Amino acid sequence: MVDRPWLANRVIKPGDIILTPFGFDDDPTNTVKYRPVVVLDEVDINSSGTIDIVPLSASGWGDDLISIEANDDNGLPRDSSAVPSALMSLDASDVIIRPPKGNVGDDVLNELFEAVEDVQP
Repeated sequence: MVDRPWLANRVIKPGDIILTPFGFDDDPTNTVKYRPVVVLDEVDINSSGTIDIVPLSASGWGDDLISIEANDDNGLPRDSSAVPSALMSLDASDVIIRPPKGNVGDDVLNELFEAVEDVQP
């Protein structure tokens, strides 16, 4: 990442919200678009491998949704729900290039960790 010196000091913390392109498997339109996700791992310029993320949805479906009210701290434009059952991974290099929009906070992050443990095999 030598050609991106502005990333040298960026750190994505657990609970940070970034925007990334993906589509929900349960979405009947199967539309891939930029959606907010919550990052579950710390990521910096030296990180490698895959990073776990939980997508957010304003019209989520499923029984395991975790509600997140939009506020200045998380930077969400409207109330959303985290969808732990849709846990996915991104390459660390795809995460670090996306500036964080906000953070869900410790309470929601802890709920997410517990929910993810419940849905993982």
